[in-house]
Amino acid sequence: MNAIDRIRASVHDYWLSFLDRVPDLILGMIILILSFIISRWIASFFRSRMSVRMDDPLLSNFLARIIRYTLAILGVLLAFHVMGLTGIAASLLAGAGVGALIIGFAFQDIGANFIAGVILAFNRPFNTGDTIEIGANMGKVVRMDLRTTQIKTFDGKDIYIP
Repeated sequence: MNAIDRIRASVHDYWLSFLDRVPDLILGMIILILSFIISRWIASFFRSRMSVRMDDPLLSNFLARIIRYTLAILGVLLAFHVMGLTGIAASLLAGAGVGALIIGFAFQDIGANFIAGVILAFNRPFNTGDTIEIGANMGKVVRMDLRTTQIKTFDGKDIYIP
């Protein structure tokens, strides 16, 4: 058997192995797509139910996002497991941990503002529509999210406070 015959046999074996895994790959892709659709639907359901029971849209949006991303990540891990890619799933989790650590150090200020936004979501010193004064800025709170608070001053200027 010469080199070309060995290459041909090897390619043929890989092709047969791939064909054996096609049903698992298709099922994994279906699980992946369904997990994104279902996570979005469940998060939307929880957001609508929480906004009826809570006065605070910031908190309900935050909790709905946590639910959505958690379910989506679980769906991705399940899809990788079904496709037989458990090693890749473990590597992605480890890489995400290392990446989160690096990003955490690189973006400490943004992370601190995000944590402050989460704290504001749970402990409301003011609400949308309140008139507040922060430093030299005084105005009405127009919008609040996890990263910034938008204030409209009495002379019409928009101020974004992290």
